[in-house]
Amino acid sequence: MRPFNYAEIRPRINRTDSLRIPTELKEFVNATDLTQAATWIRQKLASFDTSLMRLHLKRHRRKDQVFSGYCRYDDFLVVAAIHQRMPLPFLLQKPIGSVPNKRRKRGFDYIWHEQVIETAEQALVWVAGHESWHYLCKTGQMKGNWETRANRYGFAWSQEYTEQYPVERFLFDWLPIETKKTAGKLKVVYG
Repeated sequence: MRPFNYAEIRPRINRTDSLRIPTELKEFVNATDLTQAATWIRQKLASFDTSLMRLHLKRHRRKDQVFSGYCRYDDFLVVAAIHQRMPLPFLLQKPIGSVPNKRRKRGFDYIWHEQVIETAEQALVWVAGHESWHYLCKTGQMKGNWETRANRYGFAWSQEYTEQYPVERFLFDWLPIETKKTAGKLKVVYG
């Protein structure tokens, strides 16, 4: 039996990549009042080469979307926008992967992830993480420029931000708003 050679499966590492010095963002615009989240996003991107990235964080008024974002590849403009009056909290559901399914026409099923977004900062961090993944893949710093992986990266950023800055809850947040009696059973509605 031939001995197993780890060098065959290990990816080849370019030694100049490990010596790369992280650079500052080319342009950073924070048009929101969420300075804590903006500072956290900037610190998170500090370990990558963002010398080409133009990051704009802003609020929008579009009625059809709670948040939006895009990464333009011609000038590497990354925009993360959240609605001015977003309904909070809301449930964010996005696919984070897929599994094969030969019975389906498309040949696969999505694996879905759900997260309750309780603050505007969490939403902004999620969108910035998602769009930053597209930038990092396009510049060759990460591999796998798919929406499912970008969603996964956004969820990871949002969870890390929430662990670092937990949502403050007050006693009245968990008290019942109203109590209804339906069919002899008591139903409590929480806010």
